[in-house]
Amino acid sequence: MKINVMWLITICIFLITITNVFLYAEESAVDEVKREMTLADAVETAVRLNPLVEETRLEWLIATRNVNAEWGQFEPNIVGYYSLQDFNHRNNIKETIEQLGNTEYFEDTEEYALGIEGKTPTGSTYNIGYTLNKKKSTYASDHEYNTYIGITLEQPLLRGATRGAPRAGINVANRERIIAFHKYRKQLMETITQVEAAYWNLAFAQELYQIHLDSVDIAKKLVKDAEERVKTGKMSQLEFTEAEAGLALREIALAESEQNIMSAMTELRLLVADYRLNEDRELIAMDSLFSVEEPSGLEKMEIMETIVSMHPDYLIRKNEVERESIALNYYKDQCLPVLNVIGNYNLTGMGGSFEDSIHMTFDQTNPSWSLKLELQVPLFGSISRNNQREAAQLKKHISEKNFEATEYEVVNAITMLLQHIETLSKRRENMKKVVGVKQRLLDVELSRLEAGYSNSRLVYEAEEELFDARQNEMDTIVRYKLAVSRLAMVCGTSLSDKNLEKRENGKFFLEERLVKKTGK
Repeated sequence: MKINVMWLITICIFLITITNVFLYAEESAVDEVKREMTLADAVETAVRLNPLVEETRLEWLIATRNVNAEWGQFEPNIVGYYSLQDFNHRNNIKETIEQLGNTEYFEDTEEYALGIEGKTPTGSTYNIGYTLNKKKSTYASDHEYNTYIGITLEQPLLRGATRGAPRAGINVANRERIIAFHKYRKQLMETITQVEAAYWNLAFAQELYQIHLDSVDIAKKLVKDAEERVKTGKMSQLEFTEAEAGLALREIALAESEQNIMSAMTELRLLVADYRLNEDRELIAMDSLFSVEEPSGLEKMEIMETIVSMHPDYLIRKNEVERESIALNYYKDQCLPVLNVIGNYNLTGMGGSFEDSIHMTFDQTNPSWSLKLELQVPLFGSISRNNQREAAQLKKHISEKNFEATEYEVVNAITMLLQHIETLSKRRENMKKVVGVKQRLLDVELSRLEAGYSNSRLVYEAEEELFDARQNEMDTIVRYKLAVSRLAMVCGTSLSDKNLEKRENGKFFLEERLVKKTGK
């Protein structure tokens, strides 16, 4: 008897274990084919993985590198050379007499040079160098050492020195960097707006599918009730056929609704760009469609202040104007004549040895120096540079017009969105009341059907009116959410609303994960 009890316990434990394994496997399979996603998850994934976002981020980083590269023009260079010359020459009669009867002349020369040269932010160029000349010739049996230590400075006074010309390349590159940064911000905002639209479209499709399911359930009950009534002679066959037709139509609509869910999932999957979400994996929008947040304080914003401080398009156009102004000033500078001052200061020394030449170089009291003014004036007024200046002037004019147009467009877009949101808010409240009324009418009609005072046609009509009301309510909610999202983008607050950027002293600072993204 004891053995039978032990066997029974063993079999029970085995069955429990097997059951748990199958349940776990089933759970895992469900997890593999389904992915529950909140709106915050979708946005976070998209800003990390969306290829358009990554492209604009890299373009911004490239522009930043270009600014650093422009600063490289002021980097000093170490220059130097070594030369060796062996010169032999047969003298003519005159040279022989001059060289005290030497019929041949030879000269062996070695020269070493080392220095630093570069450019300064004022536009001047400099060279600080040391040269050693070691020579042996017909006249000197021993080597002679000549040392030169000096500095040469060339400073433009007109062309190349006015209107910020020496740093024009840096300033233009810096404007390009700022423009690329705001283009990155703009792409982030557009991606967030698109993700929100796709997410709420998916939530709408899911809710609509549920409404279709409710509609099919009601139709099935009507068909079942009609079948019983036909059997008892309380309903004609025609009415039963109408009930069945209503069910068939609702089942067709249910299938179409399921297809709409698949389309909405595909759209969201493409925007999120998470390639782990294969086509067989179902996305489920977890955030409730009916949770509506009011756009806090947006109606009270000063429109122009918002645009100037936050809107990327406005800031892009503004920096484009400044970039073209820098270019125009540069070309105006290039139309000036060349007037450069060139100064030279050096010390020289000569001796029979390297040490002697060095000592003589620093012991002398009369260093040599020179100062020169150099002038160049184009004979016909610099045809090419004048045309480049005129072209730059036209480019600046275009950028100013684009700036004005952008300002006008954004102001009007914000004004229209605020009005649209107010209208949708009122419509949403009214549709909520309509749904309540239609629901009560359907409940009444179902009660009358139970009591035998109604028919399937009247129930279908009441159910269709409720369906239309619920669909219109959800459509209004989605449009309202998208309008609020669009308003945040137009006002430039999409990133700050989601704590992806902050603004201090007029400068924008993106979250670190958006600047240096890893594991994308």
